[in-house]
Amino acid sequence: MSMWLANKTADTMRRWIAADTVLVAVEAERIAGVAAVRADGRVLLNYVAPEARFQGASKGLMQGIEAWASGRGLTWLTLDSTVTALRFYQSTGWIKTGPPQPGFGLTTRIPMRKAVTVLPAVG
Repeated sequence: MSMWLANKTADTMRRWIAADTVLVAVEAERIAGVAAVRADGRVLLNYVAPEARFQGASKGLMQGIEAWASGRGLTWLTLDSTVTALRFYQSTGWIKTGPPQPGFGLTTRIPMRKAVTVLPAVG
């Protein structure tokens, strides 16, 4: 198991599912990605399976989180990006809010935020 995945245990996922909002991207009856967000708009996880990268799963998960946040009246979402994901987040409107920081294990995290767009009411 890689250092990055060391805290992604079954128990951790159970806690996120019980306490937070978890979205799942499914393609051809297989899980393509998983994202989790706290009630305060903090994105805890946005992971896409390697074979599903660059096929829209991550973008779809983040759009789902943004719609969820809009429906709850949140004004900002926040997250810590990896160096690898930084370009993706910037391309979808996220902005850096500080310098890179030491992350979990050997990783670097980059604090980011994005304004929540209020969606019009449906009905």
